[in-house]
Amino acid sequence: MTETAEATSAAADGKIVCQIDGVFVHSIQAHIKKNHPDWTIERYQKEWPGEPILSPIAVELKAKRDA
Repeated sequence: MTETAEATSAAADGKIVCQIDGVFVHSIQAHIKKNHPDWTIERYQKEWPGEPILSPIAVELKAKRDA
């Protein structure tokens, strides 16, 4: 599978890409906590301002949980 095809299928799953390592995830914070312990969510957002930190699915689940 090509990178474009992989990106398309991952995007179809509603995931977002981690700018550190290119892995598709639902939560950047959970991913960096587990896989990049030298990073914080604040550092990530400073390095890549405007990049999402939660997938649309994660945002929806969070909203339901917080309601």
